[in-house]
Amino acid sequence: MKASVTITENHYDMALEKALTELQASKEEVDIELLEEKKGLFTKKTVTIKVSKKNEPIEKNLERSKELQEKGMEKINGGTPDETTGFVLSYEEDGVYATLKNRETLGSDKKELITYLSQKKVQDVDSKTLFEIDETTLGEPVKIAPAQEEVLIDSEVEITLRNEGLEANITLTKPYGGKVPTVEEVMDKLHQEKIVYGIDREQIEKILAHRVFDKPFQIAGGDRPKKGKDGEIRYLVDVEAKAKPKISDSGTINFKELNIINNVEVGTALAELIPPGEGRPGKNIFGEEIPPEKGREARLPKGKNTEISEDERFLHASQAGQVQLIDGKVEVKKVYEVPANVDNSTGNIAFKGKVLVRGNVKAGFNIDAEEDIEVQGVVEGSELKAGGDIILNRGVQGNNQAVLTGENIIAKYIENATLKAKGNIEAEAILHSIVQAKGSITVGGKKGLIVGGSIKAQKEIRAKVMGSHMGTITNVEVGLDPEDKEYFDALEKTLEEIDKNILNLNKTIELLKKLEGMGKLTEDKETMLIKSLKTMEFLNNKKVNSEKEIESLRFKIANANMGKVSVSSTIYPGVKVRILNGVRHIYEEMSNATLYRKEGDVVIGPYEK
Repeated sequence: MKASVTITENHYDMALEKALTELQASKEEVDIELLEEKKGLFTKKTVTIKVSKKNEPIEKNLERSKELQEKGMEKINGGTPDETTGFVLSYEEDGVYATLKNRETLGSDKKELITYLSQKKVQDVDSKTLFEIDETTLGEPVKIAPAQEEVLIDSEVEITLRNEGLEANITLTKPYGGKVPTVEEVMDKLHQEKIVYGIDREQIEKILAHRVFDKPFQIAGGDRPKKGKDGEIRYLVDVEAKAKPKISDSGTINFKELNIINNVEVGTALAELIPPGEGRPGKNIFGEEIPPEKGREARLPKGKNTEISEDERFLHASQAGQVQLIDGKVEVKKVYEVPANVDNSTGNIAFKGKVLVRGNVKAGFNIDAEEDIEVQGVVEGSELKAGGDIILNRGVQGNNQAVLTGENIIAKYIENATLKAKGNIEAEAILHSIVQAKGSITVGGKKGLIVGGSIKAQKEIRAKVMGSHMGTITNVEVGLDPEDKEYFDALEKTLEEIDKNILNLNKTIELLKKLEGMGKLTEDKETMLIKSLKTMEFLNNKKVNSEKEIESLRFKIANANMGKVSVSSTIYPGVKVRILNGVRHIYEEMSNATLYRKEGDVVIGPYEK
């Protein structure tokens, strides 16, 4: 029976099932090796596997051999087959006799007998007599060859190699009256085949001592090479910090645990390149060294404002600033840090990078940063302008003078201030402020309160409470880009002013032309007429352009996405909700509601999380 097979099929499971069938073995009794897996663009996937029977533990085979010997079923020194066969062969003075024993297996037993006669080198076999043996002669000796000396068959050592020279098995063929090889003879046989490494002499001694035949056993094993460890990058500074406020189980936003700034100086080592391992060589059973596969090389993740050392082992900062890992690259972003307040000691700050203020921003002082602004204290009546995000660990007490503009804005509270964000705005409370976001406005945390002022977002506004039991006027608007709406309103006012100016200018021009017709137009009046006509031309052009822009914005507004307003707790009377062109005044206190636009009207539905 085969010890191994190689199968190619379209699927792994199909290949394995076919191999197990051919080997007549279970999955637990075999070793499986994936040789090849192909998947072409226009061809079917194919899988090639090699499945080999596992070597049975020698103890199991020895136990079975002992059991057979005790039952008299394994005779290794006799010249006749053992009792498990369906025939007996005997050498007598007048000839060689064969006795077949089983009616059910008569045909197969005769085939085995023919093979056995060949193995025993029985001469001049009477094939006709052998062929004519049938049920009538069962149990009776039949002479099949003339008298002759029995040829004693020695046990032979068969060697098979596995796993590309990493393993060797031996199988002892069964002797028929002949000799069994000694340990030294087996060793000599192995050496003849150049097998010199990893030989298990003790295993060979066991096989020979217990006379285990016709079963393969591993008696030599080499050492597999070990692949080298892949190269890697060891970061020497924290590069994963990300600005994201932590929210406790109680819903409080903890702005003290942002930890978003990782400052480094020029020359700071940011990352180290760990080279790949060489691996460990192996050795096959022929004593030949098997070279290992070296690990894969890693590459230093060089980004902006960093440089690689001369020995190409380290990545250093080429400038002071904030280190971050962006798209797999280490970059250093410049950060300006104010250790205390922004006040008379610092003056106004204009910085091409990120600004970190440890204290407060006092009223009247401004910060202009091309990247983020983080203030750990309070912002008073100040102007903050950021190309990135604005993060206020406490909040803004604006006294109706604070103006903050940035990408996203996060603050604990916002009071009496004006905020504009290109992205989203998050806070725990917004009080009497003008707040605009092109994205969403989320007021959550412990309070989640919006009271007074004007709150506008293009996508969505969410809060726990809107308005107050005092009926505070609170305007909430979604669905439009606040800047577009603001510009639209400004254009309409401009158009009103233009029409007003054109009307007044027309009166002036008519009067001056009347004087001209009467011949009473002085030189000064003539100059005034020329200027008035030029101004009229300018105003008419400006009116045409403004009307075009208004029409364009009207189209944009008409096709805008609908937003929604969600209140998880209470919305009080005094709140006005505008969604696109639809308006809803709240006259009665409501709870757990989401307002959205339907068929031109603002309707109230159940709260949507």
